[in-house]
Amino acid sequence: MALGFIAITIYIVISNITAVPAIFGLIMKSAFSSTAVVGGAAGHTVTEAFRYGVARGLFSNDAGNGCAGYMHASANVKHPVEQSFLAMLGTFVTTGIICSCTAFALLMTDVLGTGKDGINLLQEAFHVALGPLGKWIVFGAMFLFGFTTLLADVFYGETNLRYMFKKHAQPAIWIYRIIAAVVLTISSVVPLSTIWASVDFLLAIIVFLNVIALFALFKYVRYAFKHFVHQLKEGSEEPKWD
Repeated sequence: MALGFIAITIYIVISNITAVPAIFGLIMKSAFSSTAVVGGAAGHTVTEAFRYGVARGLFSNDAGNGCAGYMHASANVKHPVEQSFLAMLGTFVTTGIICSCTAFALLMTDVLGTGKDGINLLQEAFHVALGPLGKWIVFGAMFLFGFTTLLADVFYGETNLRYMFKKHAQPAIWIYRIIAAVVLTISSVVPLSTIWASVDFLLAIIVFLNVIALFALFKYVRYAFKHFVHQLKEGSEEPKWD
């Protein structure tokens, strides 16, 4: 589904290839305009850019908040460092490539002045580029991305409960699933701005805890990486973790 989304956005870019110089000109002009410089000097523009950049970056891939570790730790690989490389590649694809493709689709179709935001803005961009079918493509993509994300997030929670309650985790897991279903139902009718504010607040708590964990676990990560590199230097084509 990721490749399909990327392919469509590339098609939009190619279809509007003559607009590329103007788009990059707009990006540079907006970044270094007098308004941006004055705002940056006051600290507001930089602060807002940093705040939204970090928040959306964390939201898009789960790497910075530590949750992705639950998913990758369950993979069956010969060496954990192998999986860590895949984890970093996933971050690059979701945040670096897919988010950039989305941005170019918005810029190429000139929909930023429509007053829409969020998913509605992206639907408008695809509608302009692909006609009525475009909105349904975005709907399908967001359904798939959203559904798989929900599966992952519920899995993260259950993983924590299994760790905390060990063999007696099943009752807690069912209570957790019921609460998750209620929260998801309520969230479907709550304004988007409220959802973003809630997500940003809750992610901030998770990130704070994760930073502490990163410092505590760093020595183990360094040891695993040295173990991987040592086996490569010894001539092993497929390092194995013992």
